[in-house]
Amino acid sequence: MFPTKLVRSWLLSTMITLVTVCLPALAQPNDHRYTFGALPLSEAEYQSYLKVKPGGARQAVQARLPAAYNAADLGFVTPAKDQGKCSACWAFASAGAMESKLLMSGVRASGSPLDVSEQQQISCNTKQSGCKGGFLTAPLFWAPPPDADSGPLPESVFPYAASNTSCFNPSGSQIQYRVKDFYTVPVSINEFKASLYADGPGLFNYVIREDFQAFWDSSAPNSVYKYDEIGFIEGLHMVLLIGWDDAKQAFLLKNSLGQYAGPNGNGTFWMSYADIELLNFKMANFRIAVAVPGGTTPESIDVDLVSGWNLLGNGYESSFDVASVFADSTKITSVWKWLPAKRTWGVYAPALSAQEMLDYTLSKGYDMLSSIQAGEGYWVNSRKAHTVSLPAAVPIASSSFNAEGSRPLGQGWNLVATGDAPTPRAFNTSLSISPPSPGALPVNLHALWSWDTKTPGWYFWAPGLVNAGTLQRYITSKEYLDFSTLPGNPAGTLSPHTGVWVNRP
Repeated sequence: MFPTKLVRSWLLSTMITLVTVCLPALAQPNDHRYTFGALPLSEAEYQSYLKVKPGGARQAVQARLPAAYNAADLGFVTPAKDQGKCSACWAFASAGAMESKLLMSGVRASGSPLDVSEQQQISCNTKQSGCKGGFLTAPLFWAPPPDADSGPLPESVFPYAASNTSCFNPSGSQIQYRVKDFYTVPVSINEFKASLYADGPGLFNYVIREDFQAFWDSSAPNSVYKYDEIGFIEGLHMVLLIGWDDAKQAFLLKNSLGQYAGPNGNGTFWMSYADIELLNFKMANFRIAVAVPGGTTPESIDVDLVSGWNLLGNGYESSFDVASVFADSTKITSVWKWLPAKRTWGVYAPALSAQEMLDYTLSKGYDMLSSIQAGEGYWVNSRKAHTVSLPAAVPIASSSFNAEGSRPLGQGWNLVATGDAPTPRAFNTSLSISPPSPGALPVNLHALWSWDTKTPGWYFWAPGLVNAGTLQRYITSKEYLDFSTLPGNPAGTLSPHTGVWVNRP
């Protein structure tokens, strides 16, 4: 005898495949029947992208999950849209997820709402089927390679046409962020929650049954959809998972059937946890990073130094010997790195011999500096303006600095560098281990500082002042520099060679 659960799963998967392929040619009672265009990944492909954390780490994340969470309360969800009669729910879920990641990274559109083009996915992503459907893997279209133009387009560049129009992907028009670390999620209520909590809103698949239309059209606000186990399978739908509430025993989902539609009047709805098997819940998620020109990480980056003090960083997953980069005593006076564990400085001076360095550091209570490790910031005192070639490698994720990361920050002052080019807001968010109050930023650091070598002056940012609405006034009163003007790609982001002081509570 085969286990009942396996038989039910096989039958449901088979029915979904048949319905997805065959039903568009049949008359169905649901007004939105052409919009249910999600295509099912094979179990083998779903498993191939699966991200499973070690048991201890997974349990630690799940133990911190709040009883209720709504990414929209934190400003991380854009308004719902209307896909019309094109089976492009998959494209809307993908674009919605990308918009949420951009908001989490501190990206805001200039002069108009943040809006990613769904039509680019429909018309240009040849691995999907346009208005005939698409898979959970659609966001991989925005992951490098294949080329520099693979990033998401703004809606204004390629507006939604609700049809399979020709691809329009003008070079240089893409938003300069790309998908990284795409993964599918183990089928579990807590795993879905943990992915949303850690990486933001993600793509969510479920089976549409005949009773869903009546729920969507006529249910009271905050009603929870629970399949009543009657009615036809009408297809497979894809939406955006944006929250949960254990009191309701339900997930909060953003649909693509109209901005003011649905029981909540804002394009969202609640779906019962209990339907996880009956409606075949599946989820995929990803992170984003600033695009690297050419789609690859260079072996080195040229950085211009000014005469005097320069605050640099190594935001890459590799270390380098200080002497291999800063050995020219005609150009470099000294290199300094803060050692938080020892509460002192490490120093290197190319003009001094090894014995002279030892004598000097012992007399001052310093350490001899030999290398710059991944994720560390450091000062360089330059004798004159010149260009230095700094080693590069795989960029470091900001999340590696949180309590569960590979380089957790200690209390007090830390001099660091990150490689995924976050804004100060995004860096602060990446350090979260618990959610903030609704509508507020988490206060994961007292302040963030970086030195501008050309002005010269200090860049400053503090989440507590953002929450109080006094950041700009404080910056002006102290004559500090606004991080939003920091040169970067895009502007206002921390480049991998930017050193940053973090004062951690």
